[in-house]
Amino acid sequence: MKNRILSVEILNTPHFYTLYADGHEDTMIEKPNGVELLYPPHAVLFLYYTFPAHRRVYCVRNTETGISSLPGLSLPVTILFKQFASRVDKTKRAVSYLREHYPDYTYSLSDLFYTRLGILLLAKGKISYEAVDSLLQRSLSHGCSTNT
Repeated sequence: MKNRILSVEILNTPHFYTLYADGHEDTMIEKPNGVELLYPPHAVLFLYYTFPAHRRVYCVRNTETGISSLPGLSLPVTILFKQFASRVDKTKRAVSYLREHYPDYTYSLSDLFYTRLGILLLAKGKISYEAVDSLLQRSLSHGCSTNT
C-alpha cells in the first residue's frame, strides 16, 4: 500500500462553507490562510460542514478505494455515514461521548461500527447513550477494533 496522506484544509475566512474536522491527525500545519491537517492511511474522521442553508456531517475513512470527493479534502475518501440538520448535533454528542468514555477506540473501530452508529443516530428523539455503549461493547467483543 502506498503512503496515502489525507490533507484537510480549514480556512480562516471560508467563502461558501465552514469545515471542522474531528479525528486523530498526524500533523497540523499553520498557514497564513488557515490550518492544514494531515491524516494517515485508514484514519477515521468526522467532517462537520456548515453551508449557508444547511449543515452536514460525514464520517469518513481515508482508504485507497475512496471514491467520494468532499470540499476541503485533498483525496477522495470512503463515506461510512452522513447526517443532516439536527442529526449533526446528535452525531457531535455521540462522538463526544465516545471520546470521553472510550478515548482509545473513538477513531479506531471497524467500518461496520461506524455504519451501525449512523443507523442508530437516525432514530427519532434524543440519543441513547446506552445503545451507543451496547454497540461499542458488541463491536469490541467481536474483534471489530482496528486498534490492536
